[in-house]
Amino acid sequence: EAADPSDVVNIRDGDTLPKSLRVALSQELLDQISSRMHDADHGQLDSVDMLELLLAFDQLRAQKSAGNILKGWQEGQITFPPSYKFDPYTKRHDTSKKSRVPSWTDRVLFSHQTAESSEDSAPPLELLGYASVEQAFHSDHRPVIARFRLEL
Repeated sequence: EAADPSDVVNIRDGDTLPKSLRVALSQELLDQISSRMHDADHGQLDSVDMLELLLAFDQLRAQKSAGNILKGWQEGQITFPPSYKFDPYTKRHDTSKKSRVPSWTDRVLFSHQTAESSEDSAPPLELLGYASVEQAFHSDHRPVIARFRLEL
């Protein structure tokens, strides 16, 4: 199905990214997540198996791996809990009627290529860190940060 042009943002050279990347989840997966959160200590989403379960259904990763979007762009390894959707000013994931599945909607993607460079001739860019700021409670999102070293 073709994307509605009003629902995409031009990224670079024809690559597009839907404005809202949503995690497509089956009822079975929702039941697994709910069950694991119930069994886990206070429903925390930072255990390795919970992160792997949620990441397995991450739409950005799936589309990028399939080569459908953002060719030439990279993302660091996600080792932090989902950064969305929280009850504002709390550590609790969404408890509203919508009960959104926790996800990573805030991302840092990078490309060190310029219009004049190829991947082989681009300046070395090293990702030093990729994390969420779990102490920020001002929103229903947690900020996501990345730190780089660029050799010029």
